[in-house]
Amino acid sequence: DITDTLKKDMENAKVEVKDKEVIGVINVSEAANKAQADKLADEYTNTLKQKYKDKNIKVQVVYNKEKLSESSTYVDVNKDPASKLPKMNIQISSGLSGLDRYVAISLETDKPEQYEVKALGQDLKYVPSKKFFHGVVESTDEAAITKSIKVTLKK
Repeated sequence: DITDTLKKDMENAKVEVKDKEVIGVINVSEAANKAQADKLADEYTNTLKQKYKDKNIKVQVVYNKEKLSESSTYVDVNKDPASKLPKMNIQISSGLSGLDRYVAISLETDKPEQYEVKALGQDLKYVPSKKFFHGVVESTDEAAITKSIKVTLKK
């Protein structure tokens, strides 16, 4: 669970707003385990997503100058403007180990279940109740993960 101290640290996060990106850094004042840091990063990412809907969001949780967790959200990603495929929002956060990342993708369409989504050649699982695709990929290179995402209409 997120302690009151960690919640207070989240309220005091430093936020830098740029043209297309918002960067939030939560400096935690007490040691936090990986699950707490990941939850804190995800929660704050969601807070910033509500406030800055049209910007990419990057959140870091830092303790004693060491990065405990990181979460990134990319909005309105669509490589080819002529494409008939829906725009997507991509969230990339810490995975199960330091060598992988959790990827969640939502498509801007009424019927996301009609599509298949892959990241780094790996099928992402569709969650009907939340209307997004997700999975863990074996890479920490967010640019490579983002570039590798393929959305196709199911056959």
